[in-house]
Amino acid sequence: MADSGNPQPLFRKFDEKSPWDPVDQALLRLSQRAEMKMVVKRRVLSEPFRDVVEGAFPLMVSAGALEFETNGLSLCPSCPVY
Repeated sequence: MADSGNPQPLFRKFDEKSPWDPVDQALLRLSQRAEMKMVVKRRVLSEPFRDVVEGAFPLMVSAGALEFETNGLSLCPSCPVY
């Protein structure tokens, strides 16, 4: 996601608007038509990380179409764990 492992800069809001709003809307429409879910996988899922991602995709969260999973794999061995 973000090189530092900190997703907050990636999901920053500007003037109370998220650049991810159109993505959230498109994913919601897709999830309703194709019965799909968005799955976020990480080696470690911290509560702050989950909060930031859920805040970026409120429509997916309200539809129950966003899930979190740990994958136990390290895709970046030198990256810090958050």
